[in-house]
Amino acid sequence: MQLTEEQQAIEARAQALAGSESLKVIAYAGTGKTTTLRRVAESRAGQGAYLAFNRSIAREATGKLHDTGARVSTMHALALRAVRDRYGPIALTATNANALRDAGVLQGPGRSGPPWKGLFRWGEYRFAAAAARTVSAFCASADAHLTEHHARKALIDVLGDPKAMGPGPRRERAESALGRLSGPLTQTATAYFRHALRAGAFGHDIYLKLADLSPPLRAAMFDAEDYILIDEAQDLSPVQRAIVTAAGCPVVAVGDPYQQIYSWRGAENALGHLPGESLYLTGSFRFGPDIAALAGRVLHSRPDQGPMHPLRGLGSGGYEGWAGAHHAVLCRTNAGVIDAAGHYLRRGFAVWVDRFDSVVADMRAALALQAGRRMEGVSGSMASFWTWSEFVMEARHGTDAVVTRLCEMIQKGEAEVVFEIDGARVRTAAEAQVVILTCHRAKGMEWPAVQLWDDFGRIDKLNKRYNGAARKSQRAAELVLEEWNILYVAVTRAVNRVALPEDMELPE
Repeated sequence: MQLTEEQQAIEARAQALAGSESLKVIAYAGTGKTTTLRRVAESRAGQGAYLAFNRSIAREATGKLHDTGARVSTMHALALRAVRDRYGPIALTATNANALRDAGVLQGPGRSGPPWKGLFRWGEYRFAAAAARTVSAFCASADAHLTEHHARKALIDVLGDPKAMGPGPRRERAESALGRLSGPLTQTATAYFRHALRAGAFGHDIYLKLADLSPPLRAAMFDAEDYILIDEAQDLSPVQRAIVTAAGCPVVAVGDPYQQIYSWRGAENALGHLPGESLYLTGSFRFGPDIAALAGRVLHSRPDQGPMHPLRGLGSGGYEGWAGAHHAVLCRTNAGVIDAAGHYLRRGFAVWVDRFDSVVADMRAALALQAGRRMEGVSGSMASFWTWSEFVMEARHGTDAVVTRLCEMIQKGEAEVVFEIDGARVRTAAEAQVVILTCHRAKGMEWPAVQLWDDFGRIDKLNKRYNGAARKSQRAAELVLEEWNILYVAVTRAVNRVALPEDMELPE
């Protein structure tokens, strides 16, 4: 394949990297990231590591780079191998409320009673869940020690930042919880982290953090590598960025800051923090000028007006010989997925719904919990709950949108909708006329025609949200900006046609 001038410039610069130099490639949607990284791997001497964001991306990349000097892996897989080589077998467990309760760390030494006693709507489950979030906040960070900063972050993620609230009971409750619980949460999270290491049973977040904290483990992750290639670099978390920058070999990091949509689970725009020169891939082979122009309008509607380098559509828009469903419906929320599935099934379409087996399993578990029967061996969103009251508390005051939606459906008597969809849907995407999934799950995929469901935010409302958030904090503003990124990702999944919600108006 003949490289574009942009790709040739990146290949030449990547060849010249030495020592621990870094090159950042800002690559817009469909601009040939994998092709470019393959050419880098072909032109570099020695063996490299190609780090993919998740296992599905890694499997796809393995087929494309199998005959180069780069071995494809996720960072978690490299860290897990290094930890097991050094410490022996470990049991993988989730970092959640149940894990902390089972570990017996909720009642710290010297406490006369539960630290949540007397706090508005706080109990053992909610404290355990906040402690688990504190562990995860520390593990996602580049920090060397778990401190009250991580506990405060976990609490603010759930309660909101009292500094950004107006006077009133909600602010008073948030301030009270932060003041009362930050210290005990830090102690509990620290105790659990140490317990997990002693027991050799912990989750993906902990073994990755363990690799970050241990120079020998970091070295073992990349001991055979002469260079590192990173795909989807915009979604690296601070701990992942710290591990890579300490590797001591040349790094080529490729990503699109406008496709950063995972900050809710600790990701940052690592391309903005990594050192090194920036080059660009702006020509998309996925679609033609019309969709490129539409995506450009989405980005231009951001409060910061988007990138200086415009996206260009180099594709033909053709899809002759396309295998599978031609039509994808992309939703902003899991609630939207359920609504869209019901809509298309009622109209007689063969519909495939992404990951719907887990939705059905969660609904069965939630209904059993409501009836006083906790299902043994349950996984997914329902794994942490012992009682129905815990589930309702998380739905009302927590951050898990799936739990909130399940609870709403049950309380409104709509649970049967899930089972009706389950009975009518097709079981594989290959059988479907229409595929339905969230935008987060659609990232990296493409279809001839894409429809955005009506649960995406309108631009005028997003601007109002942004202006309000910007007055509160930089973090709040960044979370709203991510809504534009989600919209951009959705639009750029299309090869030929995009249908926006009827009430979405984009500036020209």
